[in-house]
Amino acid sequence: MAVVVGMGGSLVVVVVLMACFLVADGVQKPAMAALVSVWARNLREMAAANVAWSMIDCIGFLAGSLLVGVAVATGGLASAFAICVAPFALAGGLLAGMARDAPEPPIDVPGGSGDAAADGSELLAGVRTILGHPQLRLLVGSFEVDMSVQAMVDVLIVIAAISLLGMGQQGAGWLSATWGSGGSRGVWLLARCCPGVGRRRG
Repeated sequence: MAVVVGMGGSLVVVVVLMACFLVADGVQKPAMAALVSVWARNLREMAAANVAWSMIDCIGFLAGSLLVGVAVATGGLASAFAICVAPFALAGGLLAGMARDAPEPPIDVPGGSGDAAADGSELLAGVRTILGHPQLRLLVGSFEVDMSVQAMVDVLIVIAAISLLGMGQQGAGWLSATWGSGGSRGVWLLARCCPGVGRRRG
């Protein structure tokens, strides 16, 4: 995307590349959540890890939005895209150097062919599990609504900054920063209100 924007390429190409990026982003977050459940020794540690993860995510969003706003204001849109390449390259290098765990044995799913991941029976089993538990349906449904609202807000922020408020392209970064700031405060309040999650009590 940085190359396409820097060369003044087609908006359609940028949108397609962004869609691919969001698909990849949607894959890695569930994997991270699964690792939290593996490493946590009890429910309290799992809750604390999720609070810490949410806080880091919100602070990163806040810092990134401010950085993008400054970059667009000083160097233009292409420079903002180029700056985003550095942290992704750093993260990719760190991940490439990590030792890989041995593959987990396939999950035995009733009715599957033996390779649950290949024939899709593992995915269907997950869907059936969600549909069969009201609490899971509520949780997943709430998450779906949240993701839909976030997607709409992402678009509306850009429209509001440029068309409604006349803040220019950098305005999208400033408005996004308020989102990250609110999320950080929300996670902090959650940690304060949940005993044993935000801090140890003697």
